[in-house]
Amino acid sequence: DIALVTNALIFYRCIPKLKEAFPDLKVLDILHLERVGGAMDQFLYVSPLIDQRVCISRHLKDYISGKYAALFPGQHLDERMDVIYNGTDMDHFNDQKTFSGKFRQQYNIPPDATVVSFIGRFAREKKPLVFLEIAKRLLQEAPEINWRFVMAGNGPYFNMVKDRIAEYSLENVCILTGVLADVRELLRETYLLVLMSNHEGIPLVIQEAFAMSVPVISTNVGAIRELIKSGA
Repeated sequence: DIALVTNALIFYRCIPKLKEAFPDLKVLDILHLERVGGAMDQFLYVSPLIDQRVCISRHLKDYISGKYAALFPGQHLDERMDVIYNGTDMDHFNDQKTFSGKFRQQYNIPPDATVVSFIGRFAREKKPLVFLEIAKRLLQEAPEINWRFVMAGNGPYFNMVKDRIAEYSLENVCILTGVLADVRELLRETYLLVLMSNHEGIPLVIQEAFAMSVPVISTNVGAIRELIKSGA
């Protein structure tokens, strides 16, 4: 009766045939990013055959609406879109429920150290090497602070990150954790979370950081401005 799609590219190519074979089939999809999945230009031609679209931000809905106005004038396809934000379990990320100091103990971080964190894929769009530029700059400009720079995650840039840490002589202040089983333990100790991405939807890690009262500095891309109010 219903097909629910999220980023399954081959499915979009199948929609015309499926609608032909099953005329009563209702097709719904979830869109996370502009230029990714069903929001990609090459798949917009099937939009009139999609009964309902969920966008995870107002920014994304406006982006798709602009595409519709150009490609399907007068068809009012934007009326088939709704905005439903990704949710975060506030009880799960209650910082009082996570043992304070556990992450510091595991990674030998002194109690007086100021922890600045990167959490995400080590990939081109996340700009992990820029995080190391930030670390290098902070060490130069505020040497009196006992800094620790934690990078949690994995991905194709992992070895490049390790090489850059060695090149900048950051081995004593940079910690690579790999993928964490429980990111709350790191967030509990994080003074500041930094995101340098050049392409995003709404990163869940920002919501998770906010849920644990961790401030975030981020590039203004995608729909991040719908989460972060500058200066607040």
